[in-house]
Amino acid sequence: NPVDIAWDKPSVHAYSRAVKATLYDSNSDGTLVILTPQAFTDPTQAAIEVADLAPLADKLGKPILTSWMGGEDVQAAQKVLKKAKLPNFAFVDAGVRAFDYMWSYRRILNNLYEVTDAANLGRITGWLDAKLKSRKLIEAVRKDTVSGDEPRPILTYVNAIKVLDAYKLPVLRHKIVKSLDEAILSAADMQYPVEIALFDDKTNALLSASPSPPFREVLSQEQNGKVFYKCRNGEELRNAFSIVNSKSQGDRTGILLRQRPRFEADPASGAFRVLIRSRIHPRVGPLIEVGSSDGILNDFSVALPPLSLPLARQALQRTKVFQSIQNYGRSKPQRSDRELSDLSIKPTHVESATVIQHAHALGRDAAAQLESTVACFSRLVIEQPIYSSELEIQVDPISAVVTRARIEAVAGDVPQSQISRTAIRPFPTEYCSMWAGDSMGTPPVTFRVVRPEDEALVRRFFHRLTPVEGKDGVPDDSLDGREHDRPVEWFKDRVVRLCHGDYSTKLTLIAEARNRESGLLEILGLAHLNLDGTSSAPPSERQSWTAAESNFGVLVLEHDKSPGLRIELLRRILFMARAEGLQYIQTTIHEKNSILLRTCRLLGFDIAEPENSRVPVRMMTRSSRTDAYSL
Repeated sequence: NPVDIAWDKPSVHAYSRAVKATLYDSNSDGTLVILTPQAFTDPTQAAIEVADLAPLADKLGKPILTSWMGGEDVQAAQKVLKKAKLPNFAFVDAGVRAFDYMWSYRRILNNLYEVTDAANLGRITGWLDAKLKSRKLIEAVRKDTVSGDEPRPILTYVNAIKVLDAYKLPVLRHKIVKSLDEAILSAADMQYPVEIALFDDKTNALLSASPSPPFREVLSQEQNGKVFYKCRNGEELRNAFSIVNSKSQGDRTGILLRQRPRFEADPASGAFRVLIRSRIHPRVGPLIEVGSSDGILNDFSVALPPLSLPLARQALQRTKVFQSIQNYGRSKPQRSDRELSDLSIKPTHVESATVIQHAHALGRDAAAQLESTVACFSRLVIEQPIYSSELEIQVDPISAVVTRARIEAVAGDVPQSQISRTAIRPFPTEYCSMWAGDSMGTPPVTFRVVRPEDEALVRRFFHRLTPVEGKDGVPDDSLDGREHDRPVEWFKDRVVRLCHGDYSTKLTLIAEARNRESGLLEILGLAHLNLDGTSSAPPSERQSWTAAESNFGVLVLEHDKSPGLRIELLRRILFMARAEGLQYIQTTIHEKNSILLRTCRLLGFDIAEPENSRVPVRMMTRSSRTDAYSL
């Protein structure tokens, strides 16, 4: 809001008083000061007084922008503002645009730093299992293919469903049945409606079974015209089974029975179809497109994987179909008895308003499942040698489930190094490992790289690590490595940067364990490794240890006096450094931190003489001493 001081009593202090008032205003996020040539105003003196408020603005976190207009008459004032590091704009509209850019940039950062519940994406320890299991299925399809062949190797429907299920994507329940009795029992367990198709046990592929009356109604055509027969009850299942079974070829074939969505894909009933596609762009690598399955609408949003839940939500919010999913039911009249029965809600026992609220809650849950599906799909795209893929997801008031899947892999003769890399490095699951603990009381520990969802865990770790009471903020022996001289406030500001870091420039390994008393997860220690320094080249013989860049650090809780956890952290840092191509790791340790220094000596680090209370330590990652540090 503008603050007009034109009608104040002429005073050289009017600008500084107005700026100070806006800085202390809780409704203000920044100030744009505008000065035009006036008879009773000294531009230079006004600039001096505004410049004196720059430290206050920095302390409060509210930027000051200026626009001193007047050409040559205000050049001296502009020099004063420049010296105080206050940006000055020749025109007011340029300053307003700068505020708009700052707000947009802040909004982007807030979206990137938004933290969601870590439980939504499952435990990290299962990510590596999903990656290895899916890689085995995809490599079996790739092994006999050559680049340039058309079409590229395509996963069969069953194998594609196995890959999606490994990554916890919501898929329709399915089962291979050999007899009618088994099909009827399985269909009763899945609940009708269901659908069946002819299936080859040897190739995991669907076979042709031409539809005939009364089964002309087909859900979708899969892989060169293969079809599913829809069965709404036991009688239809018996008839469809007899038709499909007549096409079978003895022991080589079976019948695939799978669940069917309870809602037909119709926006009027609250069921929408969302398409998720991936492809490899020649410049930026894998891309993900989400939007409506109706190609006529051209309703798609593009995103770069990997995607967290907030980023997946942002990509979906740019599409019209997701807005329709969120808005469905807000302005609808009371549902009919048939619609309520489809939702398994009895209108005779529930008031209409409560029923509608319950349906809205179901819709929100389905939207949340769709967000989680997009996030999990982004991990699949970046971790597997996939050239392109396409998923059709039906979102209804009850759930979001994959109804159609097509995965096209990269040819088998293409080496891993030539497969297009992502623009953003994905979560490094290869550094997830377990440690059984030691005999000195350290519980079983999971080692993994930190991720944005760990912000609450890391914050609690620093609260336990940082001394609450201390003279002049000097930490005690609870801090290892270079963090001895840091004030307490520094750790609070560091948490966000640590959790939301770039995996291509810095890796932070955490030791996570479950508290034996409370049962909650907690961090016992962490170690970081910088990847963007000079340690990728061998150090010069003339280069002093103090001049060389420190590229790692270790932090362990004070009460843990056992060297076991520190040894394991250092072993894994050495392993990561070798895997990332670093020639050496080096840091400086406070001379009072005897536990960490003793641990480094035990592992064979080269230790120099102390300088200014700090002891430089170094180890070459390719030396014979590190050969035993493989995981």
